[in-house]
Amino acid sequence: MANSYWILLWFVLPFLSFSGNWYQYFSFNLYSGKGEYMYIYFSEKEKELSPYFEPGSGNTYKNKPYINLQNWAMKEIRSASVPETQVHREIATSLRRKYRNHIVRILLYDPQTGKTTEL
Repeated sequence: MANSYWILLWFVLPFLSFSGNWYQYFSFNLYSGKGEYMYIYFSEKEKELSPYFEPGSGNTYKNKPYINLQNWAMKEIRSASVPETQVHREIATSLRRKYRNHIVRILLYDPQTGKTTEL
């Protein structure tokens, strides 16, 4: 009976990640490099978030200050964020609720396909 939990963790749940029913990062993909990057662009500088703005204007939307979620998570909680679309949508909803008109865009970038999606 105790071994059945290990079977579930090692075999069943990773298999479910292929069909989208389980987070891929909880199933051996933590360091795979797969997943989307989330960029949050602001209409004006937020003093609260300014330590997390990315330097330079190489990847900005019309030279607006922006935050890369992965870098922000590493600085703030010293851990990578979970790059799952459902998690990104929840973060986007929470940020829009808190900052209202100060957020210009929230974009997801998939490095494997080069595709950008706006939330």
